[in-house]
Amino acid sequence: IYMARIRSLSNPPIVEALMDFVFSDASIDEAGLKSVADKVNEDGWDMQPITTTQVEIGGSEVDVDGETGFKVTSRAFEGFAIRRPDGHVVFQIRADRVTASHVGSYQCWEHLQADATRIMGIHASISGATHVKRLAARFINRVRFPSNDPQAFVSMLCRPPALPEGVPDSYIEDFLSRKVLKG
Repeated sequence: IYMARIRSLSNPPIVEALMDFVFSDASIDEAGLKSVADKVNEDGWDMQPITTTQVEIGGSEVDVDGETGFKVTSRAFEGFAIRRPDGHVVFQIRADRVTASHVGSYQCWEHLQADATRIMGIHASISGATHVKRLAARFINRVRFPSNDPQAFVSMLCRPPALPEGVPDSYIEDFLSRKVLKG
């Protein structure tokens, strides 16, 4: 098996990097989540609740704010989001997961991993979680190409995005590449 040599870029084009741990056996209530969030929180960081709101769209019901066209059917507390004052580091704490995000400030894997494993450990110590059923790492890159010429992708990427046939004046503004590995 051939493995590429690991290289650290001095200024990687990563606009957001995150690690997400999902527990299979966490048992924690809202007070426990608040305890986790308080331990994770650094002085001066902003802590806000994460809520999920479900709405019905298209009806003639009137919402609390007086807007017509949708009706709020449920609101649920999910956890807490904790943001560093500059917004570059965000931690999300939920009953079954923790997420560490570096937004616009990714420097290296070790820093992201240290943040993620720290909040995972705090959550596990309070929730009693002992098993992680999913670990996800995501890197969102923004690479500036020197031109809008689609052929520029061919020389720079192994699998460049293809333009649809018959659209002569199109150009690529964004594209997504996803790989899911099993086994």
